[in-house]
Formats: sequence, C-alpha cells, structure tokens
Amino acid sequence: ASATNIELNIYPNPFKDATTVDFGRVIKEATITVVDVYGKLIETHKLENQDTYIIKRNTKASGVYFMEIEIEGQELQIFKLVIEK
Repeated sequence: ASATNIELNIYPNPFKDATTVDFGRVIKEATITVVDVYGKLIETHKLENQDTYIIKRNTKASGVYFMEIEIEGQELQIFKLVIEK
C-alpha cells in the first residue's frame, strides 16, 4: 500500500474545552496518544474510518501536551497541544 501524506489540521489550538483533529480525508485507522510534558500517558484513542476526531479537555490541567498520531501504519507524527486556563 502506498502511503499518502496526510495534511493534518488541529483547531483550535490553543484550546479551552475541546480541539478537533482534521485528517483532511477518511482514514482507515489511526492511533492518537496524548502525553504530558514529562511523557506520562494521559489518554489514547483508536480510530477507524474517521476524517475528524475531537479531543476533549475533560479533567486535563491547563498547559502543554503532546499528541502522537500514527495513521495507517505510517511514521509517528507529533503535535503540540496547548490547553488554556
């Protein structure tokens, strides 16, 4: 299978309550992992046949987090998320 690059958008970022991860097309499978600045696992999500995913703040404190996304077995991509007070 040939890998096509994903044009990924995350909005809004920084965010207060929730942010949307927009893959730009329907992806067969992806794993989203959110970790804090110390590398501690905060949450992980497995997606199937979705073009967007909403990450909710829930109980997360304000500050910087990193979101690791692996799409259809491709190389891991890392994005910075900022949660506002």
